[in-house]
Amino acid sequence: MAYKRISPQPVVEGGTGSQSLTGVLTGNGTSAITANAVTQHDVLIGGASNAVSFVANGTTGQYLGANTGADPSWQTPPTGVTGPGTTTDRAISTWNGTGGTALFNNSTTTISSGGILTMTAQPAMFAVRSTGGSNITGDGTISSAIAFDSVGFDQGSNYNSSTGVFTAPSAGIYSVDATVEFVSLGTATQYTIYIYLNGSPATAYTKSGVVTSGTSSTSVKNLLKLAVNDTLDVRIQATGTSKTVGFGGTSGGIQYTWFDVCKIC
Repeated sequence: MAYKRISPQPVVEGGTGSQSLTGVLTGNGTSAITANAVTQHDVLIGGASNAVSFVANGTTGQYLGANTGADPSWQTPPTGVTGPGTTTDRAISTWNGTGGTALFNNSTTTISSGGILTMTAQPAMFAVRSTGGSNITGDGTISSAIAFDSVGFDQGSNYNSSTGVFTAPSAGIYSVDATVEFVSLGTATQYTIYIYLNGSPATAYTKSGVVTSGTSSTSVKNLLKLAVNDTLDVRIQATGTSKTVGFGGTSGGIQYTWFDVCKIC
């Protein structure tokens, strides 16, 4: 039996109904198979009703991004974020994620080539009392804030040397340290140094017993969690005698009474 070759193959027999087709061929089993012409480097995508479609090639650097309910399209990435100047290439730079394209050059926080971290804007202060005070306590009176009037340093200008009050410029954990030389203790049986937070005692250290020399240094140190605008100051109290107890200042270049605060994190 001889068979006759039919060209093109009929659609009902799985053919195209055409002599030749170029492109991506599609068919549904009943209609003629058709060809979708595709330009070189185009990207094939699924079109409506299972059709085959394509997206023309984009430009260098673009990416193919999704579009809800529509064909994907070539999109251009956001402008790249640029770094700080080379003169401060060891600064810790920051970016807010939305505004602008340049990193903020934080020149106050740097890391040296040896890995040493320097933060010149970190809140920190140290001050001493230049002269002593007398007849402040002894009868149980809690003094007012001691004004440490000689400031060694005050990064951020958060300490008031006239009032003795440090005001936190930002929330965080602060290291707080104070030492007071009690003088003229006489028969005082107990003497205490306080760190006050927002006008109330936050931490204290107490010594007990009569000091025959009449002079004794007492220190207090703690870590405190502060909110913005919280205040710190140092006060003292002595009991067991009359109101004759005071504090020492700086003498012969030696600092006897001081106060320091530093934000650590």
